[in-house]
Amino acid sequence: MNLIKIVGYTTISVFIMIAAIVGFIVTDFILFRMISQELRDPTSKEIIEKRFEQDVKLAETKRREGFFPLVYPDYSTSDNEYISLAYKYNIFPLGGLPNKKTYFCNEGYGLITYESDRFGFRNVDKKWDELNSNNSVLLIGDSFTHGACVQQIDTISDNLNSLGLGNINLAISSNSAAHYAALADEFIKIIKPKVVVITFYRNDRYGSAYSIKDNHFKSKYSYVAKKKNGQLTLSVKAQELFKEIEALSLERVNMGATSSGGRINPIGESYNRVVDGFRRHSSLPAMRYWILKNMGKLKDFRVGSSETKRVLKIVNDNCDQVGCEVIIVYLAESKFWDPDIFSDGYKSYIFDKATQYDFKILDTTNFINRDDRANIFAPKGPHYSPSTYKLIAQEIRNLMVQNTNR
Repeated sequence: MNLIKIVGYTTISVFIMIAAIVGFIVTDFILFRMISQELRDPTSKEIIEKRFEQDVKLAETKRREGFFPLVYPDYSTSDNEYISLAYKYNIFPLGGLPNKKTYFCNEGYGLITYESDRFGFRNVDKKWDELNSNNSVLLIGDSFTHGACVQQIDTISDNLNSLGLGNINLAISSNSAAHYAALADEFIKIIKPKVVVITFYRNDRYGSAYSIKDNHFKSKYSYVAKKKNGQLTLSVKAQELFKEIEALSLERVNMGATSSGGRINPIGESYNRVVDGFRRHSSLPAMRYWILKNMGKLKDFRVGSSETKRVLKIVNDNCDQVGCEVIIVYLAESKFWDPDIFSDGYKSYIFDKATQYDFKILDTTNFINRDDRANIFAPKGPHYSPSTYKLIAQEIRNLMVQNTNR
């Protein structure tokens, strides 16, 4: 009888503890939404909604011209059917569809299009055959470094080219720190760059990493293969994966399952986002932010992720092997389009970790006015104007020159 009582009391205690933990996490999320709602200008949502209506028509025109919507690698961490394909082939897609006429995004400069390279990135494909001669810089990042939403000539990549810094751009929109870790692990040793530039944005700590861990870091298959003539290409297994990804994406487009200006509409994303939300709020960042703010100690606030820590270690380990320098760039967010109370805390977390490895740091919040909507940011969205992308490329070059002259 006593044993039954003990088991019963233990079960009740565990249940109460779990309920308390869940309650704290939910409370933290609600607090975050309440604080964030006060910062967000409702006009920004209205502008984006009107833009989406226009973008759907632009996307339809581009599809008739033979273009295809960008297929984000992030689908394979958030969309159930794409996740299933990654597990089927035990390979994670690190880029978009390879060798594809792609339409990207529109934030006031028209619907941006480009032709992806052999790995699905936004590069002139022949760059992959000139790695030893012309490409000293490797770029890893998300939509900003991908070039959202500007013409190729206005991207960070092309601006670096104009400054004499040939580069390979591995950035894809919606990437997170988990994607950066896989990209660094796969490509640094292949490309052997002189400098690796990783650009972080305020939301890079988000996203699930399970599919990436299982289908990249634990995969038994190669992602990149080398032909007899030495030319790099996708492995046969990766090519098979992308064929199925393209077929699934085409099926979604034909079903009319597109939103946000023609972007493919993920299925099962809501559930995965809820799970990720619980994980992100498990350290109670909103409560810690609120307490430190009221104590006048916001400079002590830090918020990060294990995947952010992981990518910095992977980059360090790989660059130790091939002899590359590392520059960590933190990209400033717009306080009108994309305000985030955690942004400075995440920046501080990244820089704390980066300095442990003696990485070079570029903090764009030092020279980008986050309140300057008219000049710094795009007319109809949170990404940068062409002049801001150019400025960031110049600052990256300046940092590289300073290091060379020391």
